[in-house]
Amino acid sequence: MTQSAIDPSLRYQRREQGLMLLLASPAVIVIVALVVLPVGWLMG
Repeated sequence: MTQSAIDPSLRYQRREQGLMLLLASPAVIVIVALVVLPVGWLMG
C-alpha cells in the first residue's frame, strides 16, 4: 500500500493558496512601491 500521507483536499488547498499568492504578488509589489518610495523620499 503506497498511499500518500497528505490528504488530496489539503494538497488542493495548498496549491490554491500558492496560486492566489502568485496572482496577488504583482499588485502587492505595486502598492508597496507606491507607498514606500514616496515615504522614503519624504524621510530622506
